[in-house]
Amino acid sequence: WNCLLGGFVKKKNVVKARGFFDSMNVRDVVSWNTIITGYAQNGEINEARKLFDESPARDVFTWTAMVSGYVQNRMVEEARGLFDKMPERNEVSWNAMLAGYVQGERMEMAKELFDVMP
Repeated sequence: WNCLLGGFVKKKNVVKARGFFDSMNVRDVVSWNTIITGYAQNGEINEARKLFDESPARDVFTWTAMVSGYVQNRMVEEARGLFDKMPERNEVSWNAMLAGYVQGERMEMAKELFDVMP
């Protein structure tokens, strides 16, 4: 089921993806991550955040999807707020946050973040 859901998201058909997601009897963290990413990548960050908040289980990919979504939608402060709350970060998380600062031409913040990266 997650493969089909991912296909709808890749085709940028979030409406069909959501309908399919809503009809799924069992949703795992991959299902949630896929639909959250779909909304975030298509500029529907508020819906992505709503689903993020409703998600029964989150992993580093869930958190990173939201941080990346905020960055893509030029909401760097929101991205940083969520980034700071992440229970676990990986290289993609750090790079997403760095990209947000660089895209927003906030080089001092990017340098500060880079300096504390593990």
